[in-house]
Amino acid sequence: MLTPEMVSPWFARIDARLQPLVRRRDSVIVMLRQDSGTTSADSLFIAFRDGYASAIDSIGRETWDDAPFQNWLISSTAASDSAERFFDARGFALTLSEGSTYPIEHTGVLVATVRPFLTSALRDFLALREHDEAQGFSEDGALLIPWDSVGERVAAWERLLHSYPVFVARQEAQGWYDLYLSTYFLGMDHSPVFEKTLMPDLHTSYQRFLLLHGNTRAGRLVRTYLDILRSTGFRNGPPVAAFLLANHIAPMAAVQPPTR
Repeated sequence: MLTPEMVSPWFARIDARLQPLVRRRDSVIVMLRQDSGTTSADSLFIAFRDGYASAIDSIGRETWDDAPFQNWLISSTAASDSAERFFDARGFALTLSEGSTYPIEHTGVLVATVRPFLTSALRDFLALREHDEAQGFSEDGALLIPWDSVGERVAAWERLLHSYPVFVARQEAQGWYDLYLSTYFLGMDHSPVFEKTLMPDLHTSYQRFLLLHGNTRAGRLVRTYLDILRSTGFRNGPPVAAFLLANHIAPMAAVQPPTR
């Protein structure tokens, strides 16, 4: 565990790693302003974000593996609060995964910084990511949000993809849509879709989804899926597997989903 005399040097060392990222985040505004509201600005931002996220991920991995820091964090509420304030003041968020806490990119800070200079497509994309990050998603292969929230994410990302057939972050947007769709149909290792039969709360969520989003692609998939499940007595089996394969709904078994 970090001793009291070790705490300040630890934060000073991490601050020295973070400050170049803070300066890079602040300076990107100058570059974006020149092409404000264009796809060129969007492309510039995505290139910046990729490097920015990679750099904070590197710091996050180092922090995740730092046993003295992790032990100090759990030693008291004051310790965890001071760490949260430290990273928040620099525009980063702390997250927990598998018992360890580490800093990550804070999309909300990025959105507040760059929103005026981006196209509507990328603004809407970032707004969805900001929403999803704030809610969280999974921990240790288990959902942290209700099934209805998973369904709403499916619908929201499908709307985005439908609204903007071409934009610079479309591939990433498609990835989030596919992830949430697969989760809605297949669950996670510790959030199963079936016990002996379809989980009752998920069945209820599917019915709600049809009422609200029945005319979407996902709604049509849910309707067909329920028809197949009725034919199997709501049990898993070959017809279910065939449906998922035919519709390119990727398996989630042994997949480590994102925490946020």
